[in-house]
Order: sequence, then C-alpha cells, then structure tokens
Amino acid sequence: MLNNLKQILIVIVKQIAIAFFFTSFVFFVSYLVFHKKLSTYMSLLANYTIVEKEGSSEAIYDKDKLHLIKYPNYGTIYAKMTIPSIDVKVNVYYGDSLEILKYGAGHSSQTYFPGEGGTILVAAHNAKYYFGLIPELIIGDKIIYDTNYGKFTYEVTKTEIKEASILEQMEIQHDYEELVMYTCYPVNRPGLKTKRFVVYSKLVGVEYES
Repeated sequence: MLNNLKQILIVIVKQIAIAFFFTSFVFFVSYLVFHKKLSTYMSLLANYTIVEKEGSSEAIYDKDKLHLIKYPNYGTIYAKMTIPSIDVKVNVYYGDSLEILKYGAGHSSQTYFPGEGGTILVAAHNAKYYFGLIPELIIGDKIIYDTNYGKFTYEVTKTEIKEASILEQMEIQHDYEELVMYTCYPVNRPGLKTKRFVVYSKLVGVEYES
C-alpha cells in the first residue's frame, strides 16, 4: 500500500514538473517574440493624454526678442498648416500625444515655435488628409504655417526615411529655423510601422500680424 502511494506521488510530481517546464517554455518563447511590440505599446500608452477642449490657444510673440512670451495651452489648436502642392490643410495642436494626433498635426512641446529660430517638430498620422501625401513633396515645395501672431512660409530642402528610434534622438537645432514634419512609413500600409518619412524645410518668408 505504501509503495503504491509513493509511486502515485512520484507520477504526480513528474507531471507537475513537466507541466511547469512547458508553461515556462511557452512564456519564454512568447516573451522573445512579443516583448518588443509590448514595449512599444506601453511606450505609446505612456504618451497618451487628453486634448484640452477649452482653454486659450493664443500665443503672444515678441518680435524684438524673437520668442513667445505666452504659449498656447497644451492640447489646443494654435495654427493651421497648408501645403499647396499636395492640397493639404491641417490644424496644428500644441503637443504630439496619441490623443492629439487623432485630431490633427501635433507640435512637439520639446521644440521651438515658428519665429523662434530653432527646430519645429510636427507629426501627424499617415491619412491622406493629414501627412499621408508628404512623400510626394519635392525640394522647393512651400509649406505655410499660419499662427495668430504671424504667417511663416517654409521651403522643402530635404526628405528622407528614418527609423523611428533614430528620429526620437534627433538633434534640435538652435542656430537656425527649420520645420521638420514626419509621419509613419510606408504611408499606404496598415499596422505598426518602425520607419518614419521625414520632410525638412527652411524659413523663407514671414508676415507678422499687426
């Protein structure tokens, strides 16, 4: 009787050990396959914020000091971007969270504003009515950035395709004004994309609001 009980216990322990091994193996393989995507999704969720439905979108610009003395509220529309060559008109929000990008183009709060003399980084989804057509831009095309304190015209100088991770480490220029726009690439393919189509442009004209 005792021997039979020992044999039953041995069989149970072996089954538990086998089950534990296979469960651990499945979790390990799943981690290897999906951990990068999970990290990406968690990073995106960390950037999720609510668009401010109310609040001032007015910016006040000091033309003598060439910088803003009052910034628009985060999550509000403060400009409109027009790209005549691809017939695109899109609202520009202050901030570039996932929630903001549902509604239009998002201006990174870590970069300069038009007229401040540095890099202005703007992102939008790859829908045609947002930035889905920017791969069609060529050198010399104009981009009009219309704010409440002035209208700024930029001219395309370069386009390129970059890894998203490299773009996140992009150097911000402080010595000259440059508008940098980007969207997911390829623009006509659904799903998560690791590349970005980037358009660089220089300031070529300013019309200040009186």
